[in-house]
Amino acid sequence: MGFSKAAAKSYARMTAVSLDDLELPDSPERGTVSLQCYISDLVTRHN
Repeated sequence: MGFSKAAAKSYARMTAVSLDDLELPDSPERGTVSLQCYISDLVTRHN
């Protein structure tokens, strides 16, 4: 059980890119809805 070798390699690469080459904007544009509110709304609508 688990990931295939190809999938594990892909996930490892995505993790490395995220950690090693992460580029964050100096001035990100933010919306008015928090991530918590957004997810809570999705959960409420799907129950």
